[in-house]
Amino acid sequence: MERLKIAIFCWENLYGDRVGGLSNAATYLAQSLAKDHEVHFFTRGDDDFEMNGVYYHVYRPHGNNVVEYCSDLSRGLVNRFYQYDDPGFDVLHFHDWHVTEALHLLQHRPTVFSFHSTEYGRNGNVHGDWWEYHEICSKEWYASLIARRCIMVSWTLRHEVLDLYKADPGKIHVIPNGVVKEQFDVSIDPGSIKAQYGLHYMTPLITYVGRMAYQKGPDILVDAIPLIREKHWNAAFILAGGGGMRDWLIERTRDWPVQLPGFISDSEYVRLLHASDIVVIPSRNEPFGIIL
Repeated sequence: MERLKIAIFCWENLYGDRVGGLSNAATYLAQSLAKDHEVHFFTRGDDDFEMNGVYYHVYRPHGNNVVEYCSDLSRGLVNRFYQYDDPGFDVLHFHDWHVTEALHLLQHRPTVFSFHSTEYGRNGNVHGDWWEYHEICSKEWYASLIARRCIMVSWTLRHEVLDLYKADPGKIHVIPNGVVKEQFDVSIDPGSIKAQYGLHYMTPLITYVGRMAYQKGPDILVDAIPLIREKHWNAAFILAGGGGMRDWLIERTRDWPVQLPGFISDSEYVRLLHASDIVVIPSRNEPFGIIL
């Protein structure tokens, strides 16, 4: 196989700024590619570093809102890109709308743009007049227009993008996300994990892991809790993850057998999966759920 020089642009990664499953998908893809190719990862951060064969080059952006912030991020990452472009990169891979302006500045190169979701899906299918929503949608449309190739993480997302943005279907490829299965092949005593959360080892544990956002639907699970407890009085619930809905959910479940530990590490995430009797994924829109 020809050894390529690959640039990856993404606003999050596993070893720095993390928001959601995009960090897992992009980071593990980079590490897999680095086994056979030279991979440079352009992302947010304060100090460059190397990890698992991947070179991380960072820039700390600023902005009054998320659109301005990502515009500054894109410009900063392109400046970092040119510092390492000799010899030139063979493939430039951009992940999600945050780096669309970087794609614009480098559109004359061999480019790939990956959709991991759409703002339509993330925003709960609610249009309204929120200007950021329309700005982000326009960036997604533009990225689908100018990229040489587009990757969708599922056929569901492909249909969504074609419907929303009328992208050229001839340049779209569906490549599902993956997970590192060895991370989950561990021997864990579920009872000991439950005990650490103050639960009896026989307590039925129902778990949600994900962003506390409308798209992910944690409120749907919370609304179901009284109905569940009518028939299973001893059921307990753990809703792990950070996000804008978390404070509301804490207030909504006050005095209920519900724990909201916030963002948890990958190792704790694996432990919770092993300890859970039921894992609930109540997403209103899910292009490709890493948790699933």
